[in-house]
Amino acid sequence: MKKYQAISSDSRHFNVLCEDKAIGKLNYVKWFSMQAEIILDQDASSYKIAAKGPWSATMILSKDDIALLNFKINWSGQIIISTNFDGLEKNYTLKHKGMFKSAYLLLDDAGEELMEIQPDFKWSKLSMDYAIFANDNFDKIKQKELLVITIVHCTNYFMSMMSSGGGA
Repeated sequence: MKKYQAISSDSRHFNVLCEDKAIGKLNYVKWFSMQAEIILDQDASSYKIAAKGPWSATMILSKDDIALLNFKINWSGQIIISTNFDGLEKNYTLKHKGMFKSAYLLLDDAGEELMEIQPDFKWSKLSMDYAIFANDNFDKIKQKELLVITIVHCTNYFMSMMSSGGGA
């Protein structure tokens, strides 16, 4: 099992690490915005996350205007993530672990748990850090670094929707 961490310097900037090695960054355009940029450390490639349209609840991750991934909250209060990495389509579900747990789970399309995300609110920074535990099956995903940083964004999105009453 691999441990990832997302450490925020403030509520808009996250550094994501795998086993204490930097893999990338998640930067929000502005405070309380869902638009963001992901930068992978291995090759400095940049990806954009933005709403599909002005009134759309679907968010799209793209590189050079090519959609690679999209996600949205369904009526069950889960985030459905659809990827299209190298022409291979996959679906994942991000859901709250349980009524009294603050953790989130990432499941593959067969319902197998791939990852657990544990938020940790830092009062000193008024921001959230995350401890992320991924099993060996997650390690087999081709674009796992990009996906784990996107999961940090999805968890932030999930938590903001729940705290605003949007998921109630």
